[in-house]
Amino acid sequence: MTEIRISHVGSAPEGIRQRIANSFRGMFDGYAAYRRYVGLSSMSESALASIGLTRLDVPRAAMFPNEFASGQSQESRSEAGAAGVMFHNDDDANRAAA
Repeated sequence: MTEIRISHVGSAPEGIRQRIANSFRGMFDGYAAYRRYVGLSSMSESALASIGLTRLDVPRAAMFPNEFASGQSQESRSEAGAAGVMFHNDDDANRAAA
């Protein structure tokens, strides 16, 4: 009879947990991008212009909100927030994590 040895028994469950966590993170990030897109696409041209965007910027702004967060004023952030769109600034996230 042939003997089978598994050398990485301890790391297999951790790898599975990491994959599951990454899957949920991906689903959450995808849903957040969808919500940003819906919020931005429902805004008028003038409202988009007030936060420094055009209609062509909407898909990229929804997928990569950090690219657009640094140039926004507080007033334009409140307008975007009213439409259900949240732009996150990396500096704010770093301060909250500290």
